Amino acid sequence: MIDAKLLADLRAAYDRDAPRRAVRGLEWRAGVLDEWLEGLPGKPKLLELGAGTGQAAAYVADRGGRVTAIDLSPENVEQCRLRGVDARVGDFGDLDLPDALFDGVWSINALVHVPKGDLPHVVAGVRPVMKRGGSLLIVVWGGRDMEGTIPDDWCVPARFFSFFTDAGLAALRFVGFEVADVRFLENEGDDGLHSQVMTLAAV
Repeated sequence: MIDAKLLADLRAAYDRDAPRRAVRGLEWRAGVLDEWLEGLPGKPKLLELGAGTGQAAAYVADRGGRVTAIDLSPENVEQCRLRGVDARVGDFGDLDLPDALFDGVWSINALVHVPKGDLPHVVAGVRPVMKRGGSLLIVVWGGRDMEGTIPDDWCVPARFFSFFTDAGLAALRFVGFEVADVRFLENEGDDGLHSQVMTLAAV
């Protein structure tokens, strides 16, 4: 179980930051999602973990996905709903989705807030809500090894982050999944981080 204070700080930070995030575009995320969707069945039943203000969920729904979205922040969830997304407040470390079986689950830059020691539990906890053979897409920022808050974080309170080196991410294995693909995008930011993309198959 993820530490309660860590979750409370993240919720407060993203509640405050929701208006700014609500006007952002998808940018490179659209291409990652398009590629992932190509490998899924038509009109797939999908779950997004850490949906933010709903841009990705709405984008996928417009392309035929039947999307459920979960986010820790009530303000983010409200923004998702304004986009017509079926969204609910929830902790993706403790999913409460009885009788749900999804063809695919995705998370873009949300699992980056999970402590490294909790990540295996969080990912394994996704498996019960997925169909066998389903696809789990994980996208995080990384490229260096770090865990903790960032002193100059623009969010208040400062958010907790876990970053992996590329080799460290590629070496990860999770109960209930096989690694289908790992790749790294050339979208380095001012902080020197870039996007790491891991696709897992539910077994």
